[in-house]
Amino acid sequence: GSTLPLWWQNKYRDNGKFGAISDAIVTCSVPSLALLNTKVFLDFLYLSTQQAKIEIQYGSHPSQRIDLFLPNRFRRRRTSSSNKGSKSNNNDDDNDCDDINGFVFFVHGGAWGSGLPWMYRLTALPFLQKNIAVAIVGYRRFPDGNAQDQVNDLYTAAETLAIKYPILWRKPKQKECEYPNNNEKERYLGVILMGHSSGAHISMLLLIQLIEKKIQAFLNHQGEQTKNDDEDDVDVYNNDILFQFDSFVGLSGVYSISHHFDYEAMRGVEEISPMKPACGYTREAFHSYSPAMKLQSLLKYSGSSGDDGGSTKKWREGKIDSMVSKLMVPMLLVHGMDDDVVPFTSTSEAAR
Repeated sequence: GSTLPLWWQNKYRDNGKFGAISDAIVTCSVPSLALLNTKVFLDFLYLSTQQAKIEIQYGSHPSQRIDLFLPNRFRRRRTSSSNKGSKSNNNDDDNDCDDINGFVFFVHGGAWGSGLPWMYRLTALPFLQKNIAVAIVGYRRFPDGNAQDQVNDLYTAAETLAIKYPILWRKPKQKECEYPNNNEKERYLGVILMGHSSGAHISMLLLIQLIEKKIQAFLNHQGEQTKNDDEDDVDVYNNDILFQFDSFVGLSGVYSISHHFDYEAMRGVEEISPMKPACGYTREAFHSYSPAMKLQSLLKYSGSSGDDGGSTKKWREGKIDSMVSKLMVPMLLVHGMDDDVVPFTSTSEAAR
């Protein structure tokens, strides 16, 4: 970055050329996949067909789209593709969510300014083979949207899927689901929020903001609540949320924006990277966009001001602590030791 004029770096970052060039490089590399692994290339081509996926537009922006892959649809259409006379019945889609072993809500990466759902289609393949549905979610990228806009897009995408395919979010009755190719049985894995790189960053922000939203709803209505309320039912607060995640998987994610900005500065790319403008330009804004710091501050609500009696305040603080514990889903953070774009310390520090 030090070899390029600052004005040039900022111009190509802010006018979207950075993202366009990055996406073009990935697009041009697709044919090379055929030479490296023909089978994988054919899988990619099949996953790109209308038979394999369902395209859902959840907003007016072209990037606000979802590629949805359903296991039953995947198996049936792939089997019937060899039959030239076979016809697909769109009504079958209503039953394609039955008996799934789980649902992965996958958020792609791309340094907040590049990346598209189609680039991650192969991610769906191993999940489909294990009878798990997958939604690869696109969102507005910088300069069309900042990090908060991207989080808002994920919320809208999840809400859209919850309305169109509510069965994806419902835990089935207690029964074992069988894999289609053998007698091995597997438990239901629930709804998994998964993100890669910058996608892991905005995914964790979404998760945290959902918790904050329910806590704030509790604080707003605490005057109407009594100590006899059912403390186990955390969803009674702000129950307008139509979806719920059961776990989170972060892949090579950025969880401290300030620390990652320092790392980008060390590499000389901090002025051409979309991260700085997408996350507010300043150190103060970086802190507010850092999931690791927001996780640490979730319990700040416990110290919320209040002029009520001591016993009521203690009850409120205990209630919030209990809500945070129950709303915080299990997390798996994965990172490659040799990653030189996002250092593995990003995950190790967040895990602490």
